[in-house]
Amino acid sequence: MAFGDLKIVPSANLGDLGSQQDLASVFKWKWHYNLPGFIAWFVLIAAIALRKSNHNINTLAIFLPIAVLNLLWLIFIKVISMPSSAESQYSVVIQSMVIGIAILWLTADFICKFGGFVRFMLSFGIMIVTAGLGILSYSNSFSMEIILFLVLSACMTFALLIAVTISRRFCRKKYSPLRFMLWHVLWMIILGPFATLIFFIIGSLIFSSWPSRLIMQLISVSLIGLVFGLLIYVINLPYMLLGFVNPFFRERFCACLNLKSMPAVTNADQSNEQI
Repeated sequence: MAFGDLKIVPSANLGDLGSQQDLASVFKWKWHYNLPGFIAWFVLIAAIALRKSNHNINTLAIFLPIAVLNLLWLIFIKVISMPSSAESQYSVVIQSMVIGIAILWLTADFICKFGGFVRFMLSFGIMIVTAGLGILSYSNSFSMEIILFLVLSACMTFALLIAVTISRRFCRKKYSPLRFMLWHVLWMIILGPFATLIFFIIGSLIFSSWPSRLIMQLISVSLIGLVFGLLIYVINLPYMLLGFVNPFFRERFCACLNLKSMPAVTNADQSNEQI
């Protein structure tokens, strides 16, 4: 196989007659054929390059949670021995959401200029557009399966943003990172089954297929939703930790959710506390 060419040789095992090979077919592979798979990454780079507020060395810290989540995903699919067909499909959804959350953090300073409802819809729109670009880039045709994955991404995004919004309300008067994350995991456990049920109902409507034992199926879907909610929480966790420890992103996080940032503890403050 020459560089840039894919050589395919069809063959068949004829038993005692030996093997038979047909003429080779050569498919010329161009480097730009791989570009559609990087569309979501291009949007991420554009969010850094085109926004002046992101021209800061601290912005590069956004790649840390991306790297951690990709590593965890690779470990996960190896541990459960996920089939290659399912791996490619779900990897697209997970990857799109990972990049979507990153873009959300990179545009948070713009989003926080708007009111609550508009802020929520902008966040939802950014996540869905990113997911759509990521999912569509891995398919040559628009199919019902693509619609199903878009619905899955929408349900994941909806559960995440609602959980963050409600957690923010419970922490508005008394905020701390630990308090926020405890409320966040609680609401992800609650909203996970709800989002999964929505996905199940829409998927059943798309394929016009309803299970015979509907009640039992709904219960099973709700239980799966608990894992679903925890998965979304784990995906968001590295970004939240980044927002808590990195002053650049912490300022955006607190501004976007109207939370009072925790003041840094100085040596003088520690001395006063000891006195």
